[in-house]
Amino acid sequence: MAVKAKSLECVRLLLKNNANLNLHQNTDHSPLFMAIRMGSLELFKELYENAGSTVTLDDLRTQQGFTVLTYAAYCKQPMIVSYLSFRVRNLN
Repeated sequence: MAVKAKSLECVRLLLKNNANLNLHQNTDHSPLFMAIRMGSLELFKELYENAGSTVTLDDLRTQQGFTVLTYAAYCKQPMIVSYLSFRVRNLN
């Protein structure tokens, strides 16, 4: 809900309290994918940079097989694609 509301303050509070980034709400999209879909680079960066060991970002996929990078491209989010292109280990 914090991501859906685009509340960076709430997202930071949840992350500080070890929120599970793998939780899904009625879809196969985690908060990371929701931030991509909404085009929020700021929220996405906060989630991505704080994911730590809670999620393997190179392996995280939607039910359709999208990775965070391919989903950002599919959603036409060039700023997120650019941000990820320097951080994702495997661009394939």
